[in-house]
Amino acid sequence: MLQIDPLGVHQQDNADELVPETASILARLRDARLAEDVEQIIQEELRRWYGRRRMAHLDPGRLADVTIGICTAWNRFLDSSAP
Repeated sequence: MLQIDPLGVHQQDNADELVPETASILARLRDARLAEDVEQIIQEELRRWYGRRRMAHLDPGRLADVTIGICTAWNRFLDSSAP
């Protein structure tokens, strides 16, 4: 996911930097019903972690890519954990 870092704040060689943001996003995914919900969660968590000033540098294309990636992974997880 470092390749599609929507704010461009992480170094390409340090995936550990994503852990706090990722954990806070994952903790909220059960509340999401639509891709728009996931995108909103991502934006809210990035704002919480980085503030409004950094959000001005949000790349909409990368945000869409992150949203799609998270939705795809989340749906696979849900499918694999279904009884």
